[in-house]
Amino acid sequence: MLTSRSLTARCSALVAALAVIFSLSATATASETDQPLVTLESSLTDLIFRVSPAVVTVQAEFTTVRTPASAYLGSEPFRSRISSGIVVDSSGHILVSASSVAGSQAIYVRFPSQKTVPARLVGIDYPSSLALLETKPGLGVPPPITQQCFCGGQMVLTVGNSYGLRISPSLGFCAGVRADGLIQFSSMMTSGTIGGGLFDLSGNLLGIISGGLSSGNRIEAGLAVPAGRVSEIIEYLQKFGDRPTGYLGLSTREIEMSPGLSPQPSGAVVKAAGRKTIDHGLLVTSVDKNAPAARSGLRPGDLIYAVNQRDIYSASDFQLQVRNSAPGTRFQIEFLRNRRSYAITVPVSAHTQVNSSQVSGNALHQPDPTANDSLRQELESLKEAVRRLELRLNEDY
Repeated sequence: MLTSRSLTARCSALVAALAVIFSLSATATASETDQPLVTLESSLTDLIFRVSPAVVTVQAEFTTVRTPASAYLGSEPFRSRISSGIVVDSSGHILVSASSVAGSQAIYVRFPSQKTVPARLVGIDYPSSLALLETKPGLGVPPPITQQCFCGGQMVLTVGNSYGLRISPSLGFCAGVRADGLIQFSSMMTSGTIGGGLFDLSGNLLGIISGGLSSGNRIEAGLAVPAGRVSEIIEYLQKFGDRPTGYLGLSTREIEMSPGLSPQPSGAVVKAAGRKTIDHGLLVTSVDKNAPAARSGLRPGDLIYAVNQRDIYSASDFQLQVRNSAPGTRFQIEFLRNRRSYAITVPVSAHTQVNSSQVSGNALHQPDPTANDSLRQELESLKEAVRRLELRLNEDY
């Protein structure tokens, strides 16, 4: 016969057993729920590990303006610029953002092994804003390169330097290829990421990060040169050195008119092909002094409606066509001025300036590539200079 005490003991044991069973069941359910996340984390970690040997840190040194203090100390003041680079072959060649190294006095590359070696600037490809460096062979591992260009909607991985850390990964999405031929993507970036790699989730190099689209001081989207152009860029720079961009020296914006204008024939310059109406084109907003466009007679306010006997609709397409043209190429431009039609021939000249403009909302943005570790180096250098100056002054007195 069960007593009250034994019944209470049996009930307590049953409750404890049920609690253990439910606890184990909950643990198993939580473990099963977390398994996909664990698998995803493991796959991403493995992906980052596989692509990281291709990413290097590039430090370029620039001479700053000499000050009376630096002259007194007998030292040359330098500032450093930190960016990223991509190993493109086993011969020691690295592609970086041209804005990171152009005009520098010395360049150093830090590899995944933490070995730092000097690098030589082979040449700058101004149309793509990429530069080719040459270092000791065999120190990095080039990534597999995809020839795929369109990647709209695809998840991507960016890897580059961020505040002194060589491998700083970030996930994002590819938005697609822009009219200027660059890949646009969404991913968190810092100034040191410029020159780093844009990878797909198979570890293939999709592009080399060259800048971004900004609104104010915020980078809202990244831009990358497609990896399919890498071999052609390297081959040109190794063979010929710097490759300039084409340059006409004018700015335009798109315009549409309704109703269209009826051009009147003109005997001035060269008479353009006859047209009934013109309802679209590019309005010339500015012309650089002594540029090919100015020497050929173009003025602000002219309406360009055809280039090389083809209608023109897009200002960015026209700009890209000019940039990618070899110096000496001749453009036949048809335009309206005071409702009269003209046609002129404008020769393309060479332009060797890295594109580093920053216009809100719609321009290539190259942020100041001076990373936090560069600032730290400058502060330490300044402290050392002050200390030496104090010692010199104490000796004098």
